Amino acid sequence: RKERRVLKSDPAEIEKAASSAETYHPDAMSESTRSGSLFGSSRRRSQVPPPDNTADLPGYSGGGVTSWQVSIDKEMHALIKGLCHMSVLGFSDFVDRRWNLVLDYSRVDKSGFSASVGTQHPISGACHRWQAQIAFMLVGLYFGYVGVTGLVARGTLMQEYAFGPFKHYRLETMLTRDGRHGSEILEPGVPDFGILGASRHTPTSTDEPPLASGPVGSSFLVSFEEARSMTGWYLSSGAADGSLPHDPAYFDVWATNDNVSVSDWSCALPSGDGSWYGSGDESMWCGARWTKVGAPKWGYMNRASAWDFRKVTVELPQERRMLQTFVLRPDWEAFDYYFVFSYAFSSLAGISSSLVGLLSVRLPGVPGPH
Repeated sequence: RKERRVLKSDPAEIEKAASSAETYHPDAMSESTRSGSLFGSSRRRSQVPPPDNTADLPGYSGGGVTSWQVSIDKEMHALIKGLCHMSVLGFSDFVDRRWNLVLDYSRVDKSGFSASVGTQHPISGACHRWQAQIAFMLVGLYFGYVGVTGLVARGTLMQEYAFGPFKHYRLETMLTRDGRHGSEILEPGVPDFGILGASRHTPTSTDEPPLASGPVGSSFLVSFEEARSMTGWYLSSGAADGSLPHDPAYFDVWATNDNVSVSDWSCALPSGDGSWYGSGDESMWCGARWTKVGAPKWGYMNRASAWDFRKVTVELPQERRMLQTFVLRPDWEAFDYYFVFSYAFSSLAGISSSLVGLLSVRLPGVPGPH
C-alpha cells in the first residue's frame, strides 16, 4: 500500500515501476492476479532479472525481452508501459468496468431514464426502462379499452333504427339565423317536421299520418297513436317572404313516451335565461320528460351513448320550402378505420413495445423494440 501511494504521487517512480515490469514470470503473474494487481509486486518481479545477452536473441529490435526470452519491438514496449501506467493509476479498472457494463445488456435499465434521450436509438433505449414499459402498457390498455368500446358502439349503430320507439317527437329551435335565442324565439321557424322510418325517406301518402302535428311555441310537435322508431328526421324551410331570418341555426330533437299536456301553451315557451348551448340530454317540457335524439351535427362514442350530438350550428338552404333530411346512419368504413382499427393498432403497438422491451432486457437474444 505504501508503495502504491508513492507511485501515484511521483511520476519518476511510476516510470521506474513500468520499466521494471518489462520482464515477468508466469508464477508472478498468477500471484499478481490473486493479489488484485495486473503486474504483481515489485519485489516479486525483482526475482526474475533480465538476461544479459538480449542483443543476441533472434528478432530483437531494441524494444525489450520478456522472462520467456521473447523479444518485443519498441511499439509493443511502449504499449506495455502505457498499460502499466493505466494499471497503476486505476484507469484500467475504470475502463474494464465501463466495458463490462456495455456488454452486460441486462443492466441497461439501471441507468438514468434521461440517458436514453441522447442515444442513437432513443425509442429503443426508453423501452428498456421500467418507467417507459409501464407507461406504454397503460397507454396500450387504454387504447384497447376505447377500441372495445368502439366495437360495442358499432353494434348499437348497426341496428335498423337509431332511436325508439316513442310516441311523441319534438323539434325545438334554440337559435335562429338572425341570432335570436331563449325567450326571443316565439315559433320554430319550420313549417313541416317529421321522422324517417326504416326506408330513410320522407313519408308518402301511403304511410300512416301522425295523430297530431304542428308548431307549439318554439317547438314543432309530432304525436303518433302508436310508438314508432326513427332513423332520422326531416324538416322544411319557411315558405313565407321574410321567413329567412327565422330559420333555425341550431335545434334539438326530443322524444318521449310520457303524456304531453299542451292545454295552455305557457309550458311551451322557452325560459328567459335559456341559452342555446346549455341544454343537456334530458329536459322537462309540458309535463313530460324528454330524451334528446337529434341535433344538426353529431358524432359517435359519447360517454353515455353511441351517439354524440354536438353544439354546432347549421345553415339551412336559403331557398324557401326546401326539404332537408337528416339520416342517423354512420359511414361504416370511416367509423371502423377511426374508432376501431386505429385504437386496436395503437393498443397493439403500446403493449407489444412494453412486452418486447421487458423480454429483451431479460433475454439478450430478443431484439429490442425500435
